[in-house]
Amino acid sequence: MSALLSNPKRLFNYIALFVLFLNFTNIYTILSGVLNIPFRYLSIGMMVILSLNVLVNLNIFLQVFKNKIFWFFLIVFCLIPAVGVVISPYTILRYFGYYILSGLLFVNACM
Repeated sequence: MSALLSNPKRLFNYIALFVLFLNFTNIYTILSGVLNIPFRYLSIGMMVILSLNVLVNLNIFLQVFKNKIFWFFLIVFCLIPAVGVVISPYTILRYFGYYILSGLLFVNACM
């Protein structure tokens, strides 16, 4: 346990894996209701954790960033839906944050 606490990269990786697990299983929606935390704040907290993990593991992120599959995912699953959100008058802009969260989940899953 002390080795985990002394290595911040490893600690952030485990926390990011936990956040990924919460997102892929949709348990975070249950947690939002049970803990009485607004969904917006829970999502922002998860994005902060995943962003910090990217910053701590910046060298691995740069290796992922060089792969063509990353760019394909970014364009198809982040950029195109985000543009659709911006130009659509019937969609709430909060989904833009959802797509950013999806991109962060993908990056952290690759790392």
